[in-house]
Amino acid sequence: MFAEQWALHGNKAKAYLQAGYADQGPEGNRNEAWKISKKPHVEKHFDRMRELIDARLDMRKETFLRHLTAACTAQLHDVVEFDEEGFMVMRDPETIPLHVRGAIQEIKQETVLCVDGDGKVTIRPNYKVKLFARASAERLLAELKGWRVDKNEKKPQEVKVLFGAHTPPASN
Repeated sequence: MFAEQWALHGNKAKAYLQAGYADQGPEGNRNEAWKISKKPHVEKHFDRMRELIDARLDMRKETFLRHLTAACTAQLHDVVEFDEEGFMVMRDPETIPLHVRGAIQEIKQETVLCVDGDGKVTIRPNYKVKLFARASAERLLAELKGWRVDKNEKKPQEVKVLFGAHTPPASN
């Protein structure tokens, strides 16, 4: 129990108490925890626990990098398509690649009244799709991968891109 707690947070005195040993005051806890930590079987168990924790952190890091890469590669055409009249139509969610779904920040559906040249009124859905800021994701990915990034280059502000279908003509 001591080695597990010590591996989780790195504080030997805290691990000493969490492992159920009697509280001997701050100085006593530190001294006893140091003695326990020097036992070969405890050191070996601590090393194994750290390896397991580090492996889980590496998996989280790889998952994060995959999501960040998705934000860099997602395209609007992966989420929507346009019908024969030029209106935006959402793709079936099952056909949207998983990595692209992770890059979608927001989708809004609105109702639009469309009037054609003959005065015929049609009600159509209008979608606004916002993907995560690609430039910011690319910069962060480059920094995390250790690729050269010009530190003097002005960092991009948050980019909000909204895409929509036709909007009705303004009525007079």
